[in-house]
Amino acid sequence: MTQYVAFSRVVLLASVVLLTSCGQGVNSGDVRLEPVGADDSAEISQSPTVTLATEWLDPSLCKIEEFSEWRNGSKSPPEGFYTGNATAFPFNPTELPFEGELHVGLVFIDWEDLRGTERERDFYVGQAALFEDFYAMASENTFDVVIHPSEDWFTIERSYLDFTTEPDDEAQRGEAPKKQVFYDAAIAASDEGFDYGDLDIVFFGIPTGPSVFAQGLHEFNFDYNGFLSTDEGEIFDIAVAGDWFLDSRGDEPPWVYYVHEVGHMIGLQHLANEDDKTEERTWVRNPMSGYDIMANQGGASRTLSGWLRWLPGWLTDEQVVCVDRESLSPGSYRIQNINAVEGNLELVVVKLSDSMALVAESRRFDAHLDRPSPNEKDGVLVYTVDASKSGAQGSQVLLSPRDITQMIPEPSWRSQHELDAMLFPGDAVEYDGVRIEMTARDGGFDIVTVSPAG
Repeated sequence: MTQYVAFSRVVLLASVVLLTSCGQGVNSGDVRLEPVGADDSAEISQSPTVTLATEWLDPSLCKIEEFSEWRNGSKSPPEGFYTGNATAFPFNPTELPFEGELHVGLVFIDWEDLRGTERERDFYVGQAALFEDFYAMASENTFDVVIHPSEDWFTIERSYLDFTTEPDDEAQRGEAPKKQVFYDAAIAASDEGFDYGDLDIVFFGIPTGPSVFAQGLHEFNFDYNGFLSTDEGEIFDIAVAGDWFLDSRGDEPPWVYYVHEVGHMIGLQHLANEDDKTEERTWVRNPMSGYDIMANQGGASRTLSGWLRWLPGWLTDEQVVCVDRESLSPGSYRIQNINAVEGNLELVVVKLSDSMALVAESRRFDAHLDRPSPNEKDGVLVYTVDASKSGAQGSQVLLSPRDITQMIPEPSWRSQHELDAMLFPGDAVEYDGVRIEMTARDGGFDIVTVSPAG
């Protein structure tokens, strides 16, 4: 049972006396903390000193293995439900690459009565650039998305009204024949003038005026629910942004949709819990909501959790601190914010059992990618990983130093709240005999202290 320990928020500035390099058994030294301000009711220890741990376990010991009901065959998934996106080790890639280069076509399609403009083309090119930037950041520059845009708009010589879809027409699994009608017409219009050879994925850009697609069309290579039959071969990974992303006032633009769906295409799991479609409590229905783009692509924090970066190897073992609850002694670790691409320590993982882990990571507001928010985004996140769960079963769950059920304001076009999960200096959580405290903030780094609870 989870127990939450709440502490007064104390803002501290960490002044590093001994700068340290990163890697297993190296992030050592004394760190002196100088207080710079706090709430009047909070007590501040004068210039406390934190000694950083110098040793930890081989990170491979914290690579808990997925043993979910659908992956191990103990239960049959619903018909047509894909269970391949891994929740724990080993990573289970699809047919697409997740390192090296991924080639994406960006093809502009309009209709005889709904013509595209150069301004709209520029809009999509800009969205694709943000999509590229995201995966360069999330993969620590090991995964290079290469966009191949068409120079011109290709026109389907029919009315756009013949192709409009509602959500029921855009089903990811099951019958959705209207999607294929569009795919076939788009290829017929563009195949002669655009080279589809050597592409892994195709995005179609459409005019952003009248409604054509209610939410958006997308296909995965493991579903085979729709495809592109080109002169150069068949393509099974597709995304087309619809009204949901084009009309979101910028809160949920097409690039976040591309990131989320391409994540599934290459093997990243859906973090929401879809076991109970009637569940209304956000902390149950989507327990990473607002803090991971694979949980809620409309959240303010447009990033990827450290666990999902470690699975495909984008975070290396040298960037991960591994400790075991069974042999746990108090230790403090200086970790860099998860969006930094500099090779420092970025993740603390506590192995709780063969199927459970506790993870701590540092977060910073990213002005280039994140949506502006009234909430403080510089702090530490702590969450559990449950390897007994499959994708879309809520395998990752945020913990809160306050009350995860008490939502905090987060205005956006489709929601007005988010989970209250961020740890600030002095905050701590306890879970299954382990206590994790955010001890201090140090620029782009945070110091977290892990110890036995109690």
